[in-house]
Amino acid sequence: KGEMISRKKVEMADHLQQLQRRVYTLEEEVYGNDEMGNKGKWGVLRDCLKQANSKELGGDGKIHPMPDRRQVTKKEGQMKIGLDEQGNLVGVSDEYLKDRIERFNGYEEILQKDKDFYDEKLQICQAMIDEKNFDAKNVAKLNSAVTAEVNEVRTYVDPMTTQINSFVCSYVKPGASLKQVVSHAVDAGWVKEDEIKEHEVGTDVKDATGYTFNHTFKVGNWALAFDKSYVYGDLMNENGADANLVAWMNSSNKDVTGNEGCLPGKSGRWNKSRK
Repeated sequence: KGEMISRKKVEMADHLQQLQRRVYTLEEEVYGNDEMGNKGKWGVLRDCLKQANSKELGGDGKIHPMPDRRQVTKKEGQMKIGLDEQGNLVGVSDEYLKDRIERFNGYEEILQKDKDFYDEKLQICQAMIDEKNFDAKNVAKLNSAVTAEVNEVRTYVDPMTTQINSFVCSYVKPGASLKQVVSHAVDAGWVKEDEIKEHEVGTDVKDATGYTFNHTFKVGNWALAFDKSYVYGDLMNENGADANLVAWMNSSNKDVTGNEGCLPGKSGRWNKSRK
């Protein structure tokens, strides 16, 4: 049974590594790589629109607004995996692998949509250039079409934020455990253990109305206030070390599915006033 579990974990890790390679390759195809001199489809469209809007082709010569040249995977750290003396996978949990696979599946879906978007706009742009018969109306139509698509692309919520929102929305209630949410956030890869292990889990956070809570743990767009704080090592290793949740908020309630059950107030405001 142990060998089967270990083999399944290795297979998950292999699947994840292949998925990551596909995602990073697709991301470079769409958004390029400056170090490698690769413009990506984003850069090709930028140059095409510049040419299409040039005065030589009947445009006004102005620079066309472009979608953000975003890096969809920028929040992800490197996955560290090793084998122990028995050949078993160490360094990551099953939960970490599953969550990361889910996120990268989401990244792949987002990047494929972005690729389709740029492919379509490049075809339109190149067709207009090939006609060599531009006028201001043609360019205005392209500008309008691209701008509408850009606004739609900018509204996406990345997979990691979706995972965090789903967990925290079901987690928040008065008295909820600090150790539980910190442990889960580290295991899932939402918070990097190397960045918090020497620091106190708990800071002062002020909301949009000026109310401040102490002993606050931040994960994603959430701020979770507790009745006390701990150094990360003490929280994880000392028997009985824990704290109770007293208040919470999210900076973008609209991105949280089922927010009416966990976020009764407005975005960026504590769910209760400081006493």
